[in-house]
Amino acid sequence: MGKPALIPFPRNYREMEGTLELYGIGRISIPDELKTETDHFLSVSGLAMTENDPVLEGKLSSSIHEEGYFLRISKDSINIEAGGASGFHHALETIRQMLILCGHTIPCAEIEDSPQFGWRGFMLDCCRHFMPVEYIKKLIDAMSLLKLSVFHWHLTDDQGWRIEIKSHPELTEKGSTRKKRTSPESMTKCEFFTQDEIKDVIEYAARRHITVVPEIECPGHVSALLTAIPEAGCSGGPYEVETRTGVFPDVLCIGNEKPYEILDDVFREVAELFPSEYIHIGGDECPHTRWDNCPKCQALMQKEGLKSPQELQWYFSQRVIGIVKKYGKKPIGWDEIANSYPEKPLDKCLTIMLWRGPEVASAVLENGNDIILARCDDGAYIDYRQTENEYEPGNLGITTLRASYSSTLHYPCSNESGTIIGGQGNLWTEKILFPNNATYMIFPRLAAIAEVYWLGDDRKLDDFMRRVKELPVLLENEGLNPGLCIPE
Repeated sequence: MGKPALIPFPRNYREMEGTLELYGIGRISIPDELKTETDHFLSVSGLAMTENDPVLEGKLSSSIHEEGYFLRISKDSINIEAGGASGFHHALETIRQMLILCGHTIPCAEIEDSPQFGWRGFMLDCCRHFMPVEYIKKLIDAMSLLKLSVFHWHLTDDQGWRIEIKSHPELTEKGSTRKKRTSPESMTKCEFFTQDEIKDVIEYAARRHITVVPEIECPGHVSALLTAIPEAGCSGGPYEVETRTGVFPDVLCIGNEKPYEILDDVFREVAELFPSEYIHIGGDECPHTRWDNCPKCQALMQKEGLKSPQELQWYFSQRVIGIVKKYGKKPIGWDEIANSYPEKPLDKCLTIMLWRGPEVASAVLENGNDIILARCDDGAYIDYRQTENEYEPGNLGITTLRASYSSTLHYPCSNESGTIIGGQGNLWTEKILFPNNATYMIFPRLAAIAEVYWLGDDRKLDDFMRRVKELPVLLENEGLNPGLCIPE
């Protein structure tokens, strides 16, 4: 019956004669540590336990990559050998894709598969426009089906503070509400995620072997924070949660201890809430205008021997990195954090998220810092228009499906001690008001990104463009609007 349109396509796929009628599972033979994955698979696939149906057998092998698996589908059984629970989960998701695409008659095959990169991510901005938990869970279901591994959750920005911080309730009381653009005297509703809701999302994602990584933006993009706590800014306010989009001059006051006290409280609670080994500390698009005219910032520059605003931001980043490390986490920052390198060294525990051009990549790798690829000019920004059609929704630029599939994975480095640990697609929501709008922008480009970081250099564009036409079938199964922009 031919190869099904799997995404990402397995690294090695060998067709076998015949098909398997899969309406239920007759017997399950697996070690206890794979029971959670098996129960989840039976639940989401709708397969019942009946006596005469095929057998599912699974085991773990130390010779296979943790996320890798060997899957054999014969006429009367399914056999899985996996490197770990995540690899076993990926094998089951391959079967689930077959069921969605082929119905209950799936092809017999032998599949040997493993990912090229560990970080295969998707970033969702819930600050510019809020996205409800129910929709986020649907996205996580789709991410699981596409074997993505990281949900990067952008939770604070100029247009809203979206995470409950119990030590600072004012952050959501004042920072999650903004004036309506059409009626300045009226306020939008208070929209944020409670810590219980966040725990629910984290647990939901973990059952699908997806890690949730939070981002707390600083020292720029902090209008919402300053509205709640104006003494953290250079002027002392008053400030407002932004209704506009763009980059704004009011940022945290680097020469003032107040921001560090607040961030210590915030990162302590975030570290307790999120099991992820990483916390994203932002660091991008921070204007220096206020610092140039702030007595406290200028006094700190003189005291510390800092020669430029870039070095002042380096000082701030070092202190925030110290806070994150204190709470047992590893920091990630946007590549502006490296703007003062090599004059000021980068802490080697810092992972750089590369969103601009490639110039900084080689230097960062040579310094020993890891990199996550997310370049706006190389297929990662999926809030951009998908075509050159002027009526196509999107923001700022164009990212075609082919561009997302053709992302650069290698950067020259004379002494590479850092590592490219993977990459992701980013959805900023300045012009994305509702979940259906988001779905249209995310897919099919996130499917391309998922395959890029699964297969690496083994990807084949023409074959992907053939298979991606079946993506709406997969997404509809997850409850997502399948009205996508898929080129012929």
